[in-house]
Order: sequence, then C-alpha cells, then structure tokens
Amino acid sequence: MNLKLVDSVVKEVEASKSEVVNLCSKLVQFPTVNPPGITTDCVKYIKAYFDKLGIKSTIYQRNEGKANICATLDGKKTGKIMYLMHLDVVPEGDRNLWSYDPFGGIVTEGKVYGRGACDMKGSGAAAMVAARILSNVDPKERCTIDFWFTCDEEIGATDGAKWLAESGMFKADICLEGDCFMYPEDPSIDIGCSGSMRTIIKTSGKAAHGSQPHLGDNAVDKLIEVLKHTKNLEKFPLKVFDEMKPVYKSAVKYYKRQKSLTDEQKAGFVKCFKHPTVSLNLIRGGIKSNVIPDTAQAYLDIRIRSGCNMSPIKQRMLELIKESGVKDTTAEISGPSSGYYEKPTSQPVKQLIKAVELATGKKPALKILMGGNDCTRIKEAHLPIACVGFGAGDEGIAHLTNEYVSIANLMTTAKTYAIFPII
Repeated sequence: MNLKLVDSVVKEVEASKSEVVNLCSKLVQFPTVNPPGITTDCVKYIKAYFDKLGIKSTIYQRNEGKANICATLDGKKTGKIMYLMHLDVVPEGDRNLWSYDPFGGIVTEGKVYGRGACDMKGSGAAAMVAARILSNVDPKERCTIDFWFTCDEEIGATDGAKWLAESGMFKADICLEGDCFMYPEDPSIDIGCSGSMRTIIKTSGKAAHGSQPHLGDNAVDKLIEVLKHTKNLEKFPLKVFDEMKPVYKSAVKYYKRQKSLTDEQKAGFVKCFKHPTVSLNLIRGGIKSNVIPDTAQAYLDIRIRSGCNMSPIKQRMLELIKESGVKDTTAEISGPSSGYYEKPTSQPVKQLIKAVELATGKKPALKILMGGNDCTRIKEAHLPIACVGFGAGDEGIAHLTNEYVSIANLMTTAKTYAIFPII
C-alpha cells in the first residue's frame, strides 16, 4: 500500500469540499421523482462533468427518459471495481411540510437539504469527485473502475440496474454500493441487505345492506381476523448462520446508538434481528359506507435480515393463515427472497474496512442494510461480483420530509471512495 498516495488523495478530497457540496446540491435540483423517474437531464449534467475532465463515459438507455451513465477509468492493478449509484428519488409529498424547497438543494447548518440528498445523490456527488481525483492517479496505482449512475432503483430497477445486470453490462470483481447510511462521525459498512416476502391476503364474503349485516358476510371483518394471526409471524425465530452472528450483534449495537430513539424503538431493532418484521402497509375493502363488503385485501411488507435460514418462513405464514380458521381466504406470496450478504471475513469487506479506517481513523461497524438496494439485481442475475456498501446518507433520514445529507458524511464518503481502489 502506498500510504503517501493515500495521504495525498485524502488531502485533495479535503481541498474539494466545496465541489462535493455544490455537486450534491446541483444533483438534488434535478427532480428525478419516480414515478415517472426521468433521469435524462441529470445524466446529461453528469456526462458534461466527466467530458470536461476528459473521463470517458457512456449513456445506456432502453426506454425514453430512463437514462443510465457509466464513466470508466482504466487502471493497471489487478481486478476491477464498480461504483453503483442511483439517481431516481421518491416523491416529495406535501411541499407545505418542507422547510426548504425539496428540489432547491439548499446548503445550511452543515447539511444539504432536498429530496434525494440522503437517498442517494450525496453518494453520487462523492463518487463524481472521487472519480476526478482518481483520474489524476497513475494507472499503475489503481485498478480499472466503472462509476455507474442508474435509474429506477425506487421502483424495481426495471430500466436501471436490473436491466443492466441481466444484459451483462455490469462487469467487475467488486461492487461498491452507495445506497447506504451512517451516523455522522460514526462510520458503518453494509455487507448485505435484507430479504423480503411480499404478501397479499384476500378475503371474500357476501354483500348486503349495512342495516342488515346478518344477511351478509363481511370480508373486512374476516380479513381483520386473518391479520391478527399473520402478525404472529413476528414471533418466528430466525436461525442465524454462525458466520453472521457477530454481524447481527454489531448491527443491533450500531442501530441502537441513535440518540433520539425511545426504549421501545431500541427494542424494535433488537427484534428485527431475531424475527421477521410484518408491516401492514395497505388495506382495501368495501365500496360504500352502507354496503357490507364482499371483498377485502391487505398488503404485508415482510422483511427478513439476510444471513439466516429463510426457507421455513413462507410455510409458517401459510400455517398462520390456516390457523385463523377464516374461510374464503387466499394468499399471494412472493418469496422469500434472501437479500444477500458477503462473508465478513472476505477480502472485499476487509478492503473496505481498511479504506474507511484510512479515511476516518475509525473502525467501521459491520451491519445489514434494513431495506434493499440495487446489489440484489446483481445477485439475482448470478453475476460473480462481490457487493459491499458504504454511502453518505444519514441514518434514518431517507424518504423523510426535510430530507438532508450532512456535509460530514459527504466528505467521509468522498475520501473512502477515493481510497478504496488504490489500497
């Protein structure tokens, strides 16, 4: 390892603070809300940045408006790294609840505010500056690097990472995913992301006049009874693989550090790593207030941390539905998908730990991302690419009103991204 080079790179990132902040602000100003998730103008801006630097980049697009871009630095060290960032963002919601324009990219109080600042244009800005700095490093001192900026992560990556992975356009030994979060001054690495089991439960009954419920068969009442039982999936114990037990312990300890958490919320994080989570996020039933509903359905968002035995979970859900004793019930269950994880002792994980230590002077915590990210598309396509995660997003801020990314996290991430390929 060339420590002199590492020190030089770190100093150059520190001298580029205003550039990192300004790039993040500018990226936020592109309203790449998904749906529809149009990224064309944002991608053109990124390409212009790389063109000015003489860094070759290519735009990939399958459908109109769904643009992706990859910038490449050729290196002579063994191996290849790809950085994976997404450009689309979730809707901003009620603008009246925002303290600042959600697409203003306002910089104040050590933060960049706006929809997507945390998830995840801050990481994208850090990657752009890291690419500029690495472009001036002797190719003998770094491996080849692809910097990907993609669309559609928020809606399944259909025209983004999913399409790119399945088309064989992702080619690397290691993927460094930027869709990750940490507390300022408290770095962490995601060595995987959670799996899921999306479930739709439907009940049917018989319509009748609301004044004569005894003549009908209320599908909503039946659905409520079923849901009382399916919630018990949260009591199903996860069988954690031995190699992941230390990571689960580390993750729980890390998530509980957030100062604003109540005791109940802290206990919730403990529970998340012992059992599946079952969230009733959407329920439908009935057509009018004076009509007994003859159909009803509920959408359950079930998440399971990767690194455990998931195969019995679907069967347990079916058993719980049966135990409810409610007739005329059907279930559509997708999964469980296992998410993914890299072994905590693997070389890519060790390399990222070292990069973070060099950037911050601190050993990062290892954890599992609570949600999912585009690395699942790489794993689903069975590509031989190890996936590790580190990003600028502030923990617990993604998708919120008044979303922001801290400048401290932006700088930590830019340093880590610039160091990772040269060690």
